[in-house]
Amino acid sequence: MKRAFHGNRKAGIFSCAGILLAAGLAVAVAAPKSSRAQMQAPTQPQPGGPPSATAAQGAGSPAAEAAAAAPAAPVAKTAGDAFMNVTVLKDAPADQLISAMEFMAASLGVNCNFCHVPPHFELDTNHHKAVAREMIQMELDINKTSFKGNVEVTCYTCHRGAEHPVGTPLIADATQMAMAPAPPSMTPMQAPTQGMPPAAPGAPGAPGAPGMMTAAQPAGPSVDEIIDKYTQAIGGADAIAKLTSRIATGTGSYQEVGGAPENVTITILSEAPNKRYMSLVGQAGTINQGTDGVDFWMQQQGQVHDLQGTELSELKRAANITWLLDIRKNFTQLRVAGTTAIGDRHAYIVMAVPAAGGPRERLFFDTDSGLLIRYAYTVPSPVGNNPIQGDFSDYRDSGGGLKMPFTVIASSPSYIFTVHLTQVQTNVSVDDSKFTKPVSIAPAMPAAAPPAGQ
Repeated sequence: MKRAFHGNRKAGIFSCAGILLAAGLAVAVAAPKSSRAQMQAPTQPQPGGPPSATAAQGAGSPAAEAAAAAPAAPVAKTAGDAFMNVTVLKDAPADQLISAMEFMAASLGVNCNFCHVPPHFELDTNHHKAVAREMIQMELDINKTSFKGNVEVTCYTCHRGAEHPVGTPLIADATQMAMAPAPPSMTPMQAPTQGMPPAAPGAPGAPGAPGMMTAAQPAGPSVDEIIDKYTQAIGGADAIAKLTSRIATGTGSYQEVGGAPENVTITILSEAPNKRYMSLVGQAGTINQGTDGVDFWMQQQGQVHDLQGTELSELKRAANITWLLDIRKNFTQLRVAGTTAIGDRHAYIVMAVPAAGGPRERLFFDTDSGLLIRYAYTVPSPVGNNPIQGDFSDYRDSGGGLKMPFTVIASSPSYIFTVHLTQVQTNVSVDDSKFTKPVSIAPAMPAAAPPAGQ
């Protein structure tokens, strides 16, 4: 059954758009969105499928019995399969459609209602939806013909956060001149980090200012030195190796741009090597997500569905209890890309590729303490990549000699989600039943109306 888009963004906290993994804690604090709870169709394994090679062996054979007993492999759904009235992006992966919607909304500085008609998101009565479809097709055509299908031109290329793109350069004033990008002659180590606003000349983190590595300054530490300092700062390699379990509890506040904050409580259970359970309780109810290392699931309003696509890959990373603790184990192609200012701190930027593959991600290590204070990556969609950023602070001893960040702030162009952990325990007994995939509970049926006349 296909689902229409549904517009209650506050109904969920988990996101197929990305799970932000707090350093060591693997705290999933990704974007709440309407689809997280009601927009996105459950992606259940599909029964049946094409005949297999074992079908010819006859009923009752060991191979046939094993095939019959094995669960059906999940079938990846397209957006056209999962949602009603999707046209231009009908062949895109279903788990990337909402990420695409969020990317477009952030690129134009609008919300869902700009193109949709709540609560019937499948309707075409809003003329902006027709225009959006034309623009999406234009973007796809440009990228196909000019960039070999790579997503290089996006909505943000022209709109830059405005409903109407500006086609004529503005007259520069003094402020704009001060914020001008670095000249081409500067080396990559001198230029501001891509995706970060350039600092004014002389400001902390600006080219030539203290904290920004330049050709004239002594070379900074190697990537091995940065990782070694971080490892020691959080407790050492032995403490990481001895980590077997973790229980974290706290509170959070989610706020969309221009919206009111919503408070939630959070519970996270982790067990080595790859078991994880997370529960968020908010005004819209409870959402649970977990894995026992075999099944990867989400439960919402009593209904359970298996995770696929981006949601699945993100939970696999989050379930790794050493994620963002053991950097060398979980990342490859590490290299130092310079320094930058983050608030009143300065940080070394380390570029890295997740061990399982994917685009490069950025890790920011405090130049003084050595601690990881920011982690940035992108979540793909058919029309552009959504940036996700996590900021970590308030590191404390959580037991077993390991330090963890007790405050995590997850941000994207459309939301900010702040988590304050009140307690973190490591190497303690964990209830294994929490990781087991639960059984769906049928929603309560509304009470029948009394007969007329009563």
